[in-house]
Amino acid sequence: MSFWKIGEKRHYPNKPIKCQFCDGDMVLRWSKIFAHCDYLHEVMRRKDAGQSVEEVVEALDNLPTAYSYANDMEYKCKDCGAVQIFGVAISHEQFKKFRDANGGSYMFIDLEEWNEDEKIAQQLKDLGYFGG
Repeated sequence: MSFWKIGEKRHYPNKPIKCQFCDGDMVLRWSKIFAHCDYLHEVMRRKDAGQSVEEVVEALDNLPTAYSYANDMEYKCKDCGAVQIFGVAISHEQFKKFRDANGGSYMFIDLEEWNEDEKIAQQLKDLGYFGG
């Protein structure tokens, strides 16, 4: 069984993630999908050849390059603030699915969602994000 399960917009852990330094609970900060260098080199080659962004995206959406994509997720410890990034290889189809579901490559966790957790809300307030 994999540690990660596939959701509509990103991967989710099958069990809570604990901090390797203090054993505190870690929470998701952001999720990002991206293509590895070979894909990006092809984008630049096509753009240099004069193709429009739309033409490049359409052409690359039909490129069968399985497992040249990844879903990176950054988790932060609620107790000590340590950050850990997890990378999960994804297929071309998953890349397109996550990109379309998120409206792009990034998915940031809304500050309002973090504010629902009392400990995180206090940390954000101390940093000046709320109530300041």
